[in-house]
Formats: sequence, structure tokens, C-alpha cells
Amino acid sequence: MSKIKKTRRTDEEKQQLILDLVMMDDIMFESVYHVQNTIQEIGTAIDNGLKEVYINAEIKDGSKISKLMTAFQSKNLDESVRMMFPNTYRKFQSLKYDEKEVENMCNKVEIYAEKKSIYSAIESYDECGLDKATIVEKIVKRFDLTLEEAEQYYEDVLVTA
Repeated sequence: MSKIKKTRRTDEEKQQLILDLVMMDDIMFESVYHVQNTIQEIGTAIDNGLKEVYINAEIKDGSKISKLMTAFQSKNLDESVRMMFPNTYRKFQSLKYDEKEVENMCNKVEIYAEKKSIYSAIESYDECGLDKATIVEKIVKRFDLTLEEAEQYYEDVLVTA
């Protein structure tokens, strides 16, 4: 019978990632869930350095996290939000009313939309059975890209490690 070797790491060596997901239509009726990786067959918890925290934005239980999720869903933030979450309030106000921030956010959305369009086009061309050279040529023309940019998009979408 093999044993699982536990590797001890210092906190500096551990790579932690906190993953916040906002869930709709939750069935467990809690505002926060902490998820732990477990080997199902033997019931042993694994610490791989990844910490997952799921947040249900629909729960209104009076907790601070519940109030923050409510603020995230609001079109306007009131004084109580400013007092409880000053950094969130400041960022919200700047994203909504600061001309530079609004322009910056609009640019990011446009870049995202263009990338999504390019990715979708590559997938569609691939589904039609076109070869790499033809797909790259088409997206160069369609999206006014350099050959290198088009090839990189192709690699991002269709080439897996």
C-alpha cells in the first residue's frame, strides 16, 4: 500500500490563491463557503496551497460580506456603504464619475470584446475545417492584425500544451 508523502513548505514557498466566486441560485443558503481539496477514495484533505472561498451574493444575512456583495450589486452607493467600505466606495465613485477612470474602463471593455470576437472567429473557421494558414490569413484581414498577432491568437485558441 502506497502512502501519500506530505511535503512541508514555508509560507513563502506556498503559492496561495484566493478565488472569490459570486454564486446565484444557491441551494445551501450561506453567504460564504470555504472549499477544501480532498482525495475522495481515502477521505484525506490535501493542502496544495490553493484556498477557495465561494461567496453567495444573494444571501442577505447582515454579515459584512453580505453587505459588501449588496454594495457590488448596487447602481448607487449610499453613506452607510461609504462608512463601512471606504475603499470600495472610493473606487466605485471613481469608476463611475472620474472621466479618466471611465475612459480606461471603456477601453478595457473594448479590448476584451475585440479579443472575444477574434477568438470566436478562429473557433468558427476551425469548425468549418479551415487549416491554420487560411485561418490566420482571414483574421489578419478581418481584424487588421499583423501576421504575428494573428498567429498568437490562433495559438491561444487552438493549440494546447
